[in-house]
Amino acid sequence: MGPPDPPQNDRKDIDEVYHDRNLLAIGFATIANVT
Repeated sequence: MGPPDPPQNDRKDIDEVYHDRNLLAIGFATIANVT
């Protein structure tokens, strides 16, 4: 029995990271503005 497969490289491009962060910021700002 050999070692398990190494984990996949799930790293995102930096533009994707910033895009995801910006979507979260917009979502939180929208919620904060509604209440």
